[in-house]
Amino acid sequence: MTTPIHFDDYAQAYDAALNQGLAATGEAKDYFARGRIQWLSRCLQQLSEQPRLLMDYGCGDGSSSEFLLV
Repeated sequence: MTTPIHFDDYAQAYDAALNQGLAATGEAKDYFARGRIQWLSRCLQQLSEQPRLLMDYGCGDGSSSEFLLV
């Protein structure tokens, strides 16, 4: 039986692991964060939704939240 890994135990190494996973793409995490936010924006526009609040939950270390505020 393996011990579950909680994000708090992993948080300090998150960026290093993410960068290792993204190394093959040649892009940084911000590139993909912006792409996800642009996709979300298009979806919300199609639904005629204009959210006033946001919650960045379960999305890594929260560093992409700043892209949601644009």
